[in-house]
Amino acid sequence: MAHLDGPGSGREAPESLRYRRRMNARTRTVLHLLAATGSIGIAGLVAWAWLSPQIRLDTALTLTVFLVPWVVIGGPYLMHLAASARSERHAQELWRDHGRRARRFAGTVTDRDVRTTDEGQVSLFRVRVTGLPAAVFPGGEVAAAWRPFPRAGDYLLQSQVPGAGAPARVWRVPGLPDSPVVVELTDPTVVTPAPGGGEVVHGGD
Repeated sequence: MAHLDGPGSGREAPESLRYRRRMNARTRTVLHLLAATGSIGIAGLVAWAWLSPQIRLDTALTLTVFLVPWVVIGGPYLMHLAASARSERHAQELWRDHGRRARRFAGTVTDRDVRTTDEGQVSLFRVRVTGLPAAVFPGGEVAAAWRPFPRAGDYLLQSQVPGAGAPARVWRVPGLPDSPVVVELTDPTVVTPAPGGGEVVHGGD
């Protein structure tokens, strides 16, 4: 998971993980019940279309082509959403309970992939961070991704995404095998090198 911060951040581990807000348990239950009811209804309708002598073959085929994909694709997609939500809740709970013990490691961005909207705002970026201790991170590297929260209005421009060679702070809880990994990066548009070293801060997030 990638966090984008302004200068001066990174002295302490993030207080929480940056995840999108998921549906609560009640909403998920209602959604799954509706999906199950819809799937049963679609299956019954398709079966009736093929077995009824009043329905033409081309009509039955059309119903099958248009309705069956909703069951074949929709069911696994809902299962994927539920699994992702459980994984994120587990990570949030681990970080809430153990995040204060997280240890910081210094790494370097060696690769990035940026996706933008038609308006030029960043909809997703992924980075690969290397230079980490192999004893803690397999291969001495980690990958992380960032997505905006549309309701929070925290969109970025492509110039705000750190490029190759940018420093990264990687946080992980020692002794916790399934510890979440948080990658903190600094917006390059708010920091420039100062004469003689150091940083000149133009603003923050």
